[in-house]
Amino acid sequence: MSRRPFFVVNPQSAGGQTGRLWGASLKNQIVKRFPEARWAFTTGEAEAAVLARYAWKEGADLVVAVGGDGSVNEVINGLMGNTLGKEGSVKIEPEGAGWPAPSSDPPRPEMGILPRGTGCDFARSVAVPRSLIGALDVLENGRSVPVDVGEIVYTDRSGDAVSRRHFINIAGCGASGEVVDRVNRSSKRLGGFLSFLLATMATTMRYRRPLVQVTADDEPAREVELNVIFVCNAQYCGGGMRIAPEAVMHDGLFQVVEISATGRLQSLLHGGKLYSGRLAGVPGARVYTARRLRVTSAEEVLIESDGEQPGILPATYTLIPHAIHLRVGRHALAVQS
Repeated sequence: MSRRPFFVVNPQSAGGQTGRLWGASLKNQIVKRFPEARWAFTTGEAEAAVLARYAWKEGADLVVAVGGDGSVNEVINGLMGNTLGKEGSVKIEPEGAGWPAPSSDPPRPEMGILPRGTGCDFARSVAVPRSLIGALDVLENGRSVPVDVGEIVYTDRSGDAVSRRHFINIAGCGASGEVVDRVNRSSKRLGGFLSFLLATMATTMRYRRPLVQVTADDEPAREVELNVIFVCNAQYCGGGMRIAPEAVMHDGLFQVVEISATGRLQSLLHGGKLYSGRLAGVPGARVYTARRLRVTSAEEVLIESDGEQPGILPATYTLIPHAIHLRVGRHALAVQS
């Protein structure tokens, strides 16, 4: 059991319910299980990365993302040493138990999640329940597993600067970037499944299929009229879409799902197969493994990373094996041997 857990809390997650319930019930349940817990709240974009990095340097042995997939993404970045450009700009005011001074170079802490968001797709892959009690049970008694982490080097939306971001679940480009951008600009009041489903249908009807160049590992580049590419470390995205049922988070390989251009009607008719993982019946689908994927285009093509939309192509996706230890449920499909 963790002796120095730090909870990075997004109070705006779950439609603001996390913040409203924190003092009334959430905090008490956490402290009951983890008397030495400390926590801090985010107030804006990318701050969870800074807080996770801070928790590491303060000697935390477990850093927990309390929020949705976006919070998970920011915390994994902080634990990989990437503060997403926010270092020094975040006022850090931790609360909770007092800890003794850490060693001069504390080891990288384990990561945990307490799902409190719209989609919470990553929680599905690692068997963390949406219920507070169930998620706390995993944090207290779950398995600690070394897992791979992905890194994207990409271009920002202005097209002027190269940036870097890590991901632990699923990244990609093409229609998935458009869907994520649409979802993140919506209210999300309909919940994860409907928010992503409606955004997917709207994107399908309007999406122009760009010409991209795809290079997997050392293979020659291929030119593809692209619908979407998913670069998968885990299995679920898009509010319950099981896009990569064969993905394993500690095998040193991405599962890449590439779907080339098909007609809009075909895309709509076969879209449901993406939710069940029946990719063999999807027109234009190609599934393969890679450790590194490079995607370029002369057109503006949006990318996505764990449900965030940070920039555009060109982008290089690289797998970092066994980068971090993750607290998972006993029956997590994405970390089975």
